Amino acid sequence: MIEALDRSFDITAPTLREAFGDRLDHASARRFGVPSWASPPRHVRPLQERAQALEDRHSPDVVVVAHASTLARLEGVAWRAPLVVDAYDLLWTQVRRRAGRRWPGRLRAMLREGLARRYELRLLSRARLVWVCSTLDARRLASAGFSGQAVVTGRPSVVVVPNVAPPPAATTAVPSTRARPPTALFVGTMGYHANRSGIRWFAEEIWPRVRERLPTARCRIVGRWPAWSPPPATLDQPGLEVAGFVDELAPEWRGADVFVCPLRVGSGTRIKILEAWSQRLAVVSTSVGAEGLIEPSDGGADGPPALLADDPEAFAEATVRVLAEADLAKAVAAAGHRLWRDRYTPEVAASAAAASIDRLLGC
Repeated sequence: MIEALDRSFDITAPTLREAFGDRLDHASARRFGVPSWASPPRHVRPLQERAQALEDRHSPDVVVVAHASTLARLEGVAWRAPLVVDAYDLLWTQVRRRAGRRWPGRLRAMLREGLARRYELRLLSRARLVWVCSTLDARRLASAGFSGQAVVTGRPSVVVVPNVAPPPAATTAVPSTRARPPTALFVGTMGYHANRSGIRWFAEEIWPRVRERLPTARCRIVGRWPAWSPPPATLDQPGLEVAGFVDELAPEWRGADVFVCPLRVGSGTRIKILEAWSQRLAVVSTSVGAEGLIEPSDGGADGPPALLADDPEAFAEATVRVLAEADLAKAVAAAGHRLWRDRYTPEVAASAAAASIDRLLGC
């Protein structure tokens, strides 16, 4: 999206490492009411001084900060230019989902959620303009009483700039062949809690049901596992292939018949689903996995862009249907691809972002 925006604006885009050198240490202390992702790093003052120097050197018309966690590190910077925050992931929304079902944990999560929401909203209120990745997150901000500064009188300060997936390279758009077992695919880094817990649930509750109906089916699980959390023993079962990190994803996309997204926690929108849609691959997902990406009006006569299921039996049944029914798989894949093309390409997002910046600057 930065490349697309660069056609309309003169962009200086230092990475955090370029901007702050090697001083991106983990948090050294936690304050009551401050989420762990926003706890102050050890060298917070040098970070802020370097950010201030960057703004002084470039004298920008507008400053865009990616994510509330970055803004938390830079809370002491006195921005001269109007500030835009790309809040592509409202972090407070995932706190309660990780609490489990027991009441003591749920009560603690409710308290933590309220504190995290208050802190994140306070950060975002410093901006003149807030980008969110979905209309769902825009509604969440509104229901939380967010009152950021208006960009223009009568206009909201919150604008939807969706997460995106770039068009696939020509070599990755080759249709898959069926001279192989029916194949499901999951792609995601396993350093992320939502991915690990989702795959564990899929392996324990869903995959045995799929194999019972389709004994030849297989599922490729692609993504790096951290050293501190190796693949659990539940993934060692017939048909599950733990590929780990792969150098090239194109063969994985070409070799799959359905993409599964069994996530039950998390926030923001899932780029992995956007990538599957861009690759013309049918998607089966939980409601949480696909939240923010599909509106109630999507689908219609063209069919749904994804099959959604939240309990193991329904998820397994949807996966089996896509694996076994070629026409259904083709229709779901085509609907998802149309939705990606119309709403989730870098050009679409850049257009929304550029228009909001123009309004901010009065262009």
